[in-house]
Amino acid sequence: MKIIFLTANPFPSYSGGIENWLYNIIRVLDSVDDIQLVIISPESDEKPFYDLSPFTHLSLVRTQRKSTTKYSVKLPRPLRLVASNMQSIKWITQSYKALCATAKKGDVVVVLHPIPGMLPAAGLKLTRRTQRVLCSVRGRIGLDLEAMGHPLVARIYKSIEKFLLRYSDAVHSNGRDTADYLLNELGVESTVVSNGVNYNQFAHPQPIFGNNTLCDIEKQRLSGIRFVATVATLRDVKGIRYIIEAAAVLKEKYANSVRFAFIGKGDPTAYKEYAHSLGVEDMMFFAGEQKEVSAFLQQIDVCVAVSGGGGVSNAAIEMMAAGKAIVAWNNMTYSQLLEHDQTGCLVDEWNSQSLAAGIETLLDDPCRAGRLGKNAQTKAADYDWSKIASAFLEIALGGCKENSK
Repeated sequence: MKIIFLTANPFPSYSGGIENWLYNIIRVLDSVDDIQLVIISPESDEKPFYDLSPFTHLSLVRTQRKSTTKYSVKLPRPLRLVASNMQSIKWITQSYKALCATAKKGDVVVVLHPIPGMLPAAGLKLTRRTQRVLCSVRGRIGLDLEAMGHPLVARIYKSIEKFLLRYSDAVHSNGRDTADYLLNELGVESTVVSNGVNYNQFAHPQPIFGNNTLCDIEKQRLSGIRFVATVATLRDVKGIRYIIEAAAVLKEKYANSVRFAFIGKGDPTAYKEYAHSLGVEDMMFFAGEQKEVSAFLQQIDVCVAVSGGGGVSNAAIEMMAAGKAIVAWNNMTYSQLLEHDQTGCLVDEWNSQSLAAGIETLLDDPCRAGRLGKNAQTKAADYDWSKIASAFLEIALGGCKENSK
């Protein structure tokens, strides 16, 4: 049989939470002899981020190339919307054709997020009613849109999401918070299968050489500098500005002894400017996107997990597996993973003062930080990708381990 994954992002070139989950699921399932793996995704000119060469049971099916066209004159917003919608329609059409050509009786189609992925899958379901479709829901976008002040857009989004999920035989949510959103907002039941971690890689990382950014951190540590770090794409929803504000609160005490490191892709310009406006630009360290996150985490004293969105945080699990003390928002996104003063330090969400206090507590009490990190590392073993992939496979094949009810 085949398990066919459908994603709207160009894999393996693009890296993100969904792509990290996908890569590690197929890494484990590739060892199952009677399963063939197929990924349908857009083509891209970018270099691969994930190395697929070791996989023997995986094939890629390409849809349209992701547009990288740049215009000398910025197009008016209406024209940009038209161009974007035309590209989306083309992707939906090509993905539907790819599904029809690839999926056979007994195969399973796994859609990575309902919008837009469930649109071609719904077409497949309407024409092949016996085809099994599983939808993976990665967060609570409907609620996020409301929180961002877009109630009308949120209602429309949730209505479309609910409608499309009717064509899924099973729904997989990436955390209890996402499962609650689906059940309470959409009336959709789901099975929770969280993100995971390559436990041995993070608990016992191999040394890497020749990485100039890592060498820079190591040199600063030798001079007595301590590091507070987050692992996230540089976007406001990831809580980057709250971390910079926390640094401003702690500036007087730690300006010469602590650096705040941001490990993740994205343009740091706006955040450097914000740090400059608060007088803490010298405390910032932007490491950029890194493949060897496990090696970087070993150089960190305190980790911060303050991303918005939903589901079990992949970055937080990696921090736990690395044995690091974590300061995180006290909401379901993190409380489903961390217990205050046992495996982490939970602080009031969207509150930079509270975040600063949590960071200060762990910097000033290395013994407490060490205890929290050790406890977190022990718990992280439960999230090894081998266990996560096993739970996912049970859902894909028609079983169920944990329901949101």
